[in-house]
Amino acid sequence: MISTRGLCQAVVLVIVALSLLSTSAVCAEDAHSPDTLLQKKLLSAEEATFIAVLPGFLFHGLGNFYAHNPKTGIVLLVTEGVGVYFFGVALAKGLSDNSFAKNNADLDSVIGSFAFLGSWFYDMATAGAAAQRHNRRISLGISKSKTEGEMIYVRLHF
Repeated sequence: MISTRGLCQAVVLVIVALSLLSTSAVCAEDAHSPDTLLQKKLLSAEEATFIAVLPGFLFHGLGNFYAHNPKTGIVLLVTEGVGVYFFGVALAKGLSDNSFAKNNADLDSVIGSFAFLGSWFYDMATAGAAAQRHNRRISLGISKSKTEGEMIYVRLHF
């Protein structure tokens, strides 16, 4: 059987622990403004463009995938595949003995170049704007108001 004294001690320990936790939480919130908390939820347009430039060279559309724009990312990845295919066809035609195939290798290399480079440049050009569109569509954060106190808000735009 639990004694009343033991129960009171347990309650006091729980209250002390909760007060310490809530005090540290208040200190942590004071260290970060609500704007900082909100910024961590939003996507960076510069980071989306950076992803589209460097790793995006190997896998076109990564910047749009980062910006939660998967339809455009898939189209760009498929277009990159088409470009690589036409480069391969041009290389095979160029190495063949058939003179007619060698003459048509230039057209394949132009199509391959346009598809490969065009999809990469398009990803670089649109990734930042896609991240900004995503940020306008959804945001989640905490705001503090002197009159209303602390509020958690969610904003969705469709």
